[in-house]
Amino acid sequence: MKAIKCICAVAAVAGVAVAGQVRVPAAAAAGCPPLSPVNPFAPWGDRQPYMPTTGGSFEPGQPAWSLSGGAAVVSGNEPFHVNRASDRRALFLPAGSSATSACVTAPGIVGIVRFFARSSGVATGQLKVEVLVKGGVYQAETITAGSAWAPSPMLASDAPAYKGR
Repeated sequence: MKAIKCICAVAAVAGVAVAGQVRVPAAAAAGCPPLSPVNPFAPWGDRQPYMPTTGGSFEPGQPAWSLSGGAAVVSGNEPFHVNRASDRRALFLPAGSSATSACVTAPGIVGIVRFFARSSGVATGQLKVEVLVKGGVYQAETITAGSAWAPSPMLASDAPAYKGR
């Protein structure tokens, strides 16, 4: 079985003001249907399949993320249109905030996360990413976003592969 990586947010994880935290559950309740793998990073040389995070476009009608500490869905999106050209929203994470996606599930998913990010202010803003699997919290990495939208590096965690159960 081929391993599939997780996209924290296909459309965008928006500007990190200073420091924020994103948590990505690899599996949640039975109401979390598996999505189809996509290849949004192909223009940057990464042709690996990624599993979109449920609600990761942050557009109206999508499952909501759990936001705290000032995290908010805001206007603005990455300019590459990796999800839909009509997408207009992103996730804003000021210092001390956090966001947890609704769910991600697919047989063979592994704890690697990738997304698009930019800093909306402080050039040294950092974003800490964690992966949640069946109640466990696994550290991925912390990145520093630049002032322009760009793909994040592949963020590996020590989360166990999710088998779809």
